[in-house]
Amino acid sequence: MAGILPRFAVGLGYGGWNITGLNSPSWFNHLYLKARFRFFDETESFPGALLGFDNEPEAIRSGSTYRRSARDIYLVLSKNFLSFGGDMAFHFGISADVRRLIHAGAWVGMNKALPAGFGLAMEYDFATDEADSVRFDNNGGFLSGEIYWESFGQVRISLQFIDILETGGESYRALGVDFLGLF
Repeated sequence: MAGILPRFAVGLGYGGWNITGLNSPSWFNHLYLKARFRFFDETESFPGALLGFDNEPEAIRSGSTYRRSARDIYLVLSKNFLSFGGDMAFHFGISADVRRLIHAGAWVGMNKALPAGFGLAMEYDFATDEADSVRFDNNGGFLSGEIYWESFGQVRISLQFIDILETGGESYRALGVDFLGLF
């Protein structure tokens, strides 16, 4: 996403499956919209807050029995702490599907910055807005992790481990390349 204003960022998402694999690539059907607005900055005693929109669902993959929904409209609270080797941040988010408001989604996460642009991230999605079979109260929920490297805030390359608990089928890995600055 690119920052349009200091508090507002917008971007488009596009990709596919098997881009680096041995099989023919399967491209997504269309572009996905991503936008966010930070309306409260973080202070020493209170977390920062942002409102966002992301309509990109998890794409269907081999070995999967379930496809996760898009977050659509979401609200995130985030608090950073200075720790050994770099910042550590904790996040809590809730989301609502604009097409079918049945349950709100909820997730927690943490990021740990390491020296030389490296970092780790973990996220647990309670799947409260998903089918009953994958909700956290039925031994479900989605745990994902990421190891990344950022180059001066312009490019982020990551190795992602998605659905580690195999809630929606087999877990899988993905290679992510994000362009964070303007082209």
